[in-house]
Formats: sequence, structure tokens, C-alpha cells
Amino acid sequence: MAFEIKIEFFQSDKDYPVLEITPDWWNYRELKKEYEFSRKVNNDSEAFYLDVNLEELIDIHLFQYKNLKKGVFGFPDWQKIIEPKRQQIEDIIASSEDYPKIRVKIYEWESGWE
Repeated sequence: MAFEIKIEFFQSDKDYPVLEITPDWWNYRELKKEYEFSRKVNNDSEAFYLDVNLEELIDIHLFQYKNLKKGVFGFPDWQKIIEPKRQQIEDIIASSEDYPKIRVKIYEWESGWE
């Protein structure tokens, strides 16, 4: 099992995310150490949730920015994947688009790794 991070954006009239971004370069261990996530266990898998506002998303994005080109993420092929996601997060931060609920979700997914 491995963990992945997803940012979920909700509109006020929706109880499901209308936009999801997977910031591959964010480090889930650093986030769990720095922020107080809620834990939920379903069918032997677990997930951690942190509801944030736009200012908190900015703080987390800046906190994780150091990982943008760290290790394998510095390779050109990874940068092709990462750059559009980074830009999408920064466009949301800079826009007037209103997402009254933003959730950072760390969840287990079946990677084949044990």
C-alpha cells in the first residue's frame, strides 16, 4: 500500500468535489507531521482529511514548494506532469473562484508496493 494526496474543491451547493488535483510533489509525511488531520478507516484502508480555507491552502502550497524539484521530481518527465498541476493550484489561489470548502486528503491506494 502507498499513500497519495489529493486536494478536493467543493462548491457550496455540492457535497462532492467539483475539482480534484493530485499534487504529486507534496510529501504526506511532512503534512501529517505539521497539520492535524482527521483519520478515517474504511474496509482496511485509511484516509486522513484536513479541511482548509484558501489562506491555509496557500500556506501548505508554499510549505511543499521545496519538494517541487526534489529527487525524482526534478526529472524532465516528472516536471511535465507536475507543472500543469502547480499552475492549476496557483491559478485557483490567484482567481476569484469561490470554493467554500477545500479538503486535503491523504489516502491509501493499491500500488503493489508493500
